[in-house]
Amino acid sequence: MEEMDKDQDLAYTDRSGRRNYEYVSLGCDALPVLKGRTPIQCYADFMRAFRDRFATFMGNTIVEIQVGMGPAGELRYPSYPESNGTWKFPGIGAFQCNDRYMRSSLKAAAEAAGKPQWGHGGPTDAGGYNNWPEDTIFFRGDNGGWSTEYGDFFLSWYSQMLLEHGDRILSGATSVFAAAPVEVSVKVAGIHWHYGTLSHAPELTAG
Repeated sequence: MEEMDKDQDLAYTDRSGRRNYEYVSLGCDALPVLKGRTPIQCYADFMRAFRDRFATFMGNTIVEIQVGMGPAGELRYPSYPESNGTWKFPGIGAFQCNDRYMRSSLKAAAEAAGKPQWGHGGPTDAGGYNNWPEDTIFFRGDNGGWSTEYGDFFLSWYSQMLLEHGDRILSGATSVFAAAPVEVSVKVAGIHWHYGTLSHAPELTAG
């Protein structure tokens, strides 16, 4: 939190500039932004310290380690924050890719795809936290922006960033707990609202 106070781009950020301090943005996973260490190093160091401190309890009292990978421990973006009334069920949520680290990654991906114009922070027509899919141009029907070439590029990048984040944390957890007699598990969000729509908008904003 101290580092986020110094550099607010360490926090997930939506299109309007609202910051979310619940979890460090995965855009800086591999950058030494926490007093010389990367977030992934910090997570692994914490797991290692936990393992060593509670070694005598492993396999008897502690039989499972659930590894947090995002907001509420789940592998997702904080696309539907309930604090301060920002989001209310069943709103579609909002993309969280406007901190400078995520924007830098998106810019690089767009340039690599030969579409530099796509690297400027995600769709501008995806509505707000409490819209329904049909309220927006991006998520509506079968011909919304989500189903275009641009939509496929952006959503693939957004989701892939999350998958790579999960891989990094699980690699650390696997190495730390490999010899411990415990099961390792993770949480994946069950995002069910608007499941009957074609775009599955709440799932897309969550990654």
